[in-house]
Amino acid sequence: WVAPNSTESQLQVAEDPNFEKIIIDITTDKTEYRPTLEKTLYPGTTYYVRVRSKNSIGYSPWTTKSFTTPTTLEALLVSDDGGEYGIAPYIEKSLIDANINYFIIDVFNDNAVPSADDMALFNFVVWAGDWGAIYDPSIQEEIMRYLDNGGKLLISSQDLGWGYYAGYIDPKFYNQYLKAEFVQDDVGIYSVKGLSNTPFSNISFNINTRDSAMNQVYLDEIDPLEGAVPIFMYDPNISPSPIMPEIKIPEKIKVKKSPSIVNKVTASSGTAGLYYIDPDKHFGVVYLAFGLEGVDPSVSGTIMKKVKDLLTNPPSITATATSVFDPSKNENCNINITVSDEIGYSYLTIKVYSTINGQKNLLIKTLENNTKVINGTYQYTWDGKDESGAIQPYGRYLIEIIAKDELNNTTKISSYTTIPSSLPLSILNVTKFTKSFNPKEGPAEIFFNITQNANVKFIVYDLSGVKLYERDLGYLPAGNYSILWDGVNWKGQTLKNGLYLFQIVAKSDQGEVRINRFIGILK
Repeated sequence: WVAPNSTESQLQVAEDPNFEKIIIDITTDKTEYRPTLEKTLYPGTTYYVRVRSKNSIGYSPWTTKSFTTPTTLEALLVSDDGGEYGIAPYIEKSLIDANINYFIIDVFNDNAVPSADDMALFNFVVWAGDWGAIYDPSIQEEIMRYLDNGGKLLISSQDLGWGYYAGYIDPKFYNQYLKAEFVQDDVGIYSVKGLSNTPFSNISFNINTRDSAMNQVYLDEIDPLEGAVPIFMYDPNISPSPIMPEIKIPEKIKVKKSPSIVNKVTASSGTAGLYYIDPDKHFGVVYLAFGLEGVDPSVSGTIMKKVKDLLTNPPSITATATSVFDPSKNENCNINITVSDEIGYSYLTIKVYSTINGQKNLLIKTLENNTKVINGTYQYTWDGKDESGAIQPYGRYLIEIIAKDELNNTTKISSYTTIPSSLPLSILNVTKFTKSFNPKEGPAEIFFNITQNANVKFIVYDLSGVKLYERDLGYLPAGNYSILWDGVNWKGQTLKNGLYLFQIVAKSDQGEVRINRFIGILK
């Protein structure tokens, strides 16, 4: 909010527009407020906020607004700004440009650090900054605990590698979780390029450009360890961007820093960033050995978007299946599947189910079960038989296709196929749970089967032949279906105790068939 010439402001947040249920009430000399972990605002909830400011004359009138929090918690930003450079707005802008909703914890301003359980509430975590809380072994333990449970982390820091070298960062965290080896502090190269065959190809940028935080002096060179994939390299062939000649660092860090030789030549692989997907614990890490706040905002949002996609996007699947086939004539259902994932492979499961009302019912056969496949197009066949080799009866079948990546991001799609009937239009296997039911305890469920595609209606009569209720079920493919009836008439009124007649009517170009059954209501 804007409050010129004010000395302080009072802000209140309430759950109701009359401010009878106030959950936040603060007085501050600032003109912004961020909820802390102790005062969490819940997702998908509307809140009401009002603010007034004070000067030498007194308080202004209240200004009131309402807002609704996002329904999903995408990212948690942990601004761990031990150098006090004010990095948070730069990282926030990258999240905003990437269209990612986020919750921020400013470690030093909020005096708070998230636990593993806090981090697990979000789709992924962005941990940014230098010389801060992450140098505390207990914080590293929390991050490892979060990752052990399938967490997804972007960590961006120019001096995390040096912190490992200086003994602040646990080798287990750095080597086994980030999958990095420290090469040198202050590589002295301020141009970076994305590597081909990664999601970051065709991205090149300079560090410490004018619109960035301009706080990058100790850029680490790292090497990826086994299983990690390099995504960014320092590029000595591009003219370096201007850098700050000197930055403030905490005294306890300064005394441990030895003079660095700026070679402007990489000492090993020249890696500036990597990602690692753990195949056993199914966590994912993107580690940038430079501060994202030092990247021009026109580029940092693109990087953030690609990191989010890499860590959280599920595989992409498209599929087609033979619409009708007859296994009694040795015909097969051909299933063509194209699958693609950011990391190049995924795990594919294909199952065939019988259906009721077009929804999956009983498992008939598993064609693939968590099979690893690289990105590409594949063809599978179903012969119309179950696991025992028995040919299945006519009807509509659902083919469920699930692709899961190494981070357990999952996509599920369905396709249908039909085994045709040689029978004329008929209504078969009409059953219900009981001949009588109590509508107060739940609806009656009536099952039936139609042998051919048809338009179907459900009608209820009293015993004198007066129509009490009718429902048009629409055009139904041949197969198994069920109807739920609450024991009501046209007006939605519950019928009296007694015996009634229900009728199922099916009509197609073959003609019309009807079947009648009695059903009782007993309350």
